[in-house]
Amino acid sequence: MTEELSHFIEKIKEKGSVLGLSNMKHLMEALGNVQNALPIIHIAGTNGKGSVGTYLSYLYQKEGLLVGRYTSPAVFSPMEIYTINGIPMEESIYLELMEQIRVVCENFEEDEYPTIFEAETAIAFLWFERIRPDVVLLECGMGGETDATNVIEKPLASVITSISRDHVRILGDTVEEIAGVKAGIIKPECPVFSAPQQTSVEAVIQEAANLYHANVTFVKKDHLSLQEEAPGRMVFTYHRSNLQLGLETKMAGHYQMENAALALEVYFGIRIGSRNETLDLHLVMEAIADAVWPGRFEVVHRNPLIILDGAHNEGAMEELAKTIEGCFGNQKLTLVLGVLADKDHKRMLSLLLPYASHVITITPKDNPRAMSGLALASEAMQLYTDIDVAYTKSYKEALQLAIQNQQPILACGSLSYLGGFRKEVEALWN
Repeated sequence: MTEELSHFIEKIKEKGSVLGLSNMKHLMEALGNVQNALPIIHIAGTNGKGSVGTYLSYLYQKEGLLVGRYTSPAVFSPMEIYTINGIPMEESIYLELMEQIRVVCENFEEDEYPTIFEAETAIAFLWFERIRPDVVLLECGMGGETDATNVIEKPLASVITSISRDHVRILGDTVEEIAGVKAGIIKPECPVFSAPQQTSVEAVIQEAANLYHANVTFVKKDHLSLQEEAPGRMVFTYHRSNLQLGLETKMAGHYQMENAALALEVYFGIRIGSRNETLDLHLVMEAIADAVWPGRFEVVHRNPLIILDGAHNEGAMEELAKTIEGCFGNQKLTLVLGVLADKDHKRMLSLLLPYASHVITITPKDNPRAMSGLALASEAMQLYTDIDVAYTKSYKEALQLAIQNQQPILACGSLSYLGGFRKEVEALWN
């Protein structure tokens, strides 16, 4: 990396997060608006974006298509946010495309420079324009209407996953306000597909769709029935029109039934709607069964049982609590918890601690928003005096202490530390 490029990257990182699309539009205009030639499925929502994208990726790959995907944040490696058929971009290509952006920005005023997220989104567009995949799965960052990804004009579909309260300082104080921001990805006459939502949220999405004459399909919870649930495996049935699909997925959790159903509605809706073709349902079921999304109730070791889950807001934690109950019943767990300070950590603790006999807290590394593990331990002890609570200074120490309890181990609270914790698991047994 040249000194000029290194300086440019540091400069745009310092900008932090900036609301609005003016700089992003300016950048993409300078780059030829390459995003508008891409076959994009645009995905917004609070929880489940990555899982829905994963199911869609496997569905399209089973069909033999080339699938581009842009997701965030990176959990296990920086380049994992850009993939073609699951294969990450090479770092050399990332630097090459970032240099292209740097050169373009030489003609900009400094206040017109992109943020790091805007630049990395532009890199995704440039890379996909070069590769020309059959479909691009484009995931919003934390927003919708003013998210850097929302410079696209005519996606194949707008997809809205489960919406709950998160990033309230940026997106709004109520779930309805947040829904309004997420619904900002809806485009004129572009089909919209949504996960099951609470009534007020559904109304917001429907109103936005009506404004743009866009047809909306909502997944219905009563069309889903759980048959079996265990760590690393879930069996369920999805009723759709005159079709009943018996499905199995490695991505356990009640919410994954909704995510899989949403992906299927998008897949069926676009594929049949555009090509008027019949579907190979055997390949559809294989795709759902094969789908894997790291860090989402993911079993990373069996003896002892160690699970990683990236739930980090109230809605996701509520679903995680249901999953724990479904998988473990009355069996108590050892929880390894690390959270970010701007999350509702007291609510997280109140949802999860009833399922634990031991809690080990940590401070997520290399994240300026990390909450002190010591402070989190103090909160946990105040909420539940009958639970054994310990604070550890390293992921390695947390893992070693958790193993001593001879219980299933669940590491959760934030995506930001799961990569480091996974490395300790792999180092111990590999």
